[in-house]
Amino acid sequence: MSYYQDLFAGGVTVAGYSPDYFQTAPVTGVMTINIPPGSTIRKAYLICGRLGNAPATTVTFNGTPLTFNAGNQITPNFNTLYGGPSAVHIINVAAFVTVGVSIYNLGIPAQASTSNRYQDYCLYVSYDNPLLPSTATAIFLNTLNASNFMNFGTLTVLYPFNTAAGDIGYSYFGGYECGNGDGEQPIINGTNLGTAWGQDINSGQCGGPVGSFYYNSGLLTALSDDNVNQAVAGPEALSRINPLITNGSTTVTVAYQHQNVGGQDNHPWGTIFVWNSCQVPTITAVASPSNICPGQPVTLTGGGAATYTWNPGNIAGAVTVVSPTVTTIYTVSATSAAGCTGTKTVNVIVNPLPTLTVTASPTAICIGQNATLTAIGANTYTWNPGNVNGTNITVSPVATTIYTVIGTSTAGCTNTKTISLTVNPLPIVNPTSNSPVCVGGTLNLGVGANTSYTWAGPGGFNSNLQNPTIANVTATVGGVYNVTVTNASGCKNSGTTNVVISPLPVINPTNTGPFCAGTTINLAVTAATSYTWTGPNAFNSNLQNPIVVNSQTINAGAYTVTVTNAGGCMSSGTTNVIVNSLPTPTASSNSAVCAGQAINLTGAGAVTYTWTGPGAYIST
Repeated sequence: MSYYQDLFAGGVTVAGYSPDYFQTAPVTGVMTINIPPGSTIRKAYLICGRLGNAPATTVTFNGTPLTFNAGNQITPNFNTLYGGPSAVHIINVAAFVTVGVSIYNLGIPAQASTSNRYQDYCLYVSYDNPLLPSTATAIFLNTLNASNFMNFGTLTVLYPFNTAAGDIGYSYFGGYECGNGDGEQPIINGTNLGTAWGQDINSGQCGGPVGSFYYNSGLLTALSDDNVNQAVAGPEALSRINPLITNGSTTVTVAYQHQNVGGQDNHPWGTIFVWNSCQVPTITAVASPSNICPGQPVTLTGGGAATYTWNPGNIAGAVTVVSPTVTTIYTVSATSAAGCTGTKTVNVIVNPLPTLTVTASPTAICIGQNATLTAIGANTYTWNPGNVNGTNITVSPVATTIYTVIGTSTAGCTNTKTISLTVNPLPIVNPTSNSPVCVGGTLNLGVGANTSYTWAGPGGFNSNLQNPTIANVTATVGGVYNVTVTNASGCKNSGTTNVVISPLPVINPTNTGPFCAGTTINLAVTAATSYTWTGPNAFNSNLQNPIVVNSQTINAGAYTVTVTNAGGCMSSGTTNVIVNSLPTPTASSNSAVCAGQAINLTGAGAVTYTWTGPGAYIST
């Protein structure tokens, strides 16, 4: 029957002791094992073959009492020549085996001779060591009645034999084999290994042999008087059976033939195998998430083993976080507690970022104009500033603005792209004129320097000059003038200026002449705001109606007046002043005359005459 099978990083060591079958007095046996430093005990069994109906028996194991009884019987009873119903017992001694201690003394009390006793002992120890490769082991115990030929049949191991990875060791644990004629012949996969018998150096007379060894790193090393060749002979019961094993197989046939054709008194209690085998661990590898965008984190989780290394990256640990930028197949190499390695791959799909193309039409605008921004290369788009969604958006910024579009692909990956939209300022328009302008004057229009100009005004006026003029204006020129200017960026702006055409004052200068010398000249003009008179003899005045007293003929002539109305417009006019010189009259008569005679008065030097004289005389 299979009792214990295992696979682990570490090794196995086995030693045994059998007292003389006729030994009745207490006796102490020595068992020597080998465990390398840095190991920890995995399993430790003290195995014993019981002959017949032995009473409970307490042995000491390096001073620790251990009792074999029905409670630690492992196999069902089977018949042996000595004592009838017999069995194999096992006590777990892991608590009493210490790394660094190689010698264990087994104290056996007084027992009955030959039969009904706990007779043959085997110390089996497996140990873990992380510095060692894996070791597989199997313990099979006998359940057959003693006979001349005992066929264990086909034994199945849990972990495949590996003939290329090191030694495959076989250890026989038996009893009551007194000599060559009374030995036992192990048969492995049909091959007879030779004859094993006592007395082993760890056995008394007719004690059973135990193949004592230690095994790690695929190497079988003999202890006691055993050796590692294939054949067994005499007290050594250890064999390197690689040539007899099919590589990769999980079965082996085992049988035992008594050396004596009629003999059936031997007791093959158990069979132990050790080999370097790995059961590839069933590794799991999970990526979460398994579909990402470049640079996003992915958690890789491995399972089914003890240690893990992820590649690419040579990252140790069951769980690691990676951020691949391209689709990557990650391989986890995982090692079980037995030191066996398996691999598993997981594919992390890295979806590409969308490749965005962004355009603006036009690329430069004037304040108040619109531009259309367009993005392609993704599935959805969000523009900022504004948090506006859409492939195409219309914007009208008042200043040069950098727009950022976030494009999202169907896989959910985002990328950004920026575009600068230039906003050119409008030209500053502040049209001017010399308004008000008087009728007949020149209208001067003006605006700040730019690239081009378009003026329009009353009466169908238009001009492309910066500062156009209109000469000899009339009242019809008055009104609103509009100018549209274009700057170097092509931006246009307009402004207006209101032109007032002021009428000229109506003027009609007069005088009350003609005047006689010595009289006052009275000049007059219609009311206005201001007046400037000039005339003969350096005459000037700012009065509306000036006078010239005691006029003389030198004061005669044209008097000019310039008047200014409330609109600042001036008109001039003249009035001609006549100053007549006083006449120089002469008078004569026919005087003297006689009374009663007519007096003849004669005047000269004038045109008309008025005579006055004595007696209220008057004549014209």
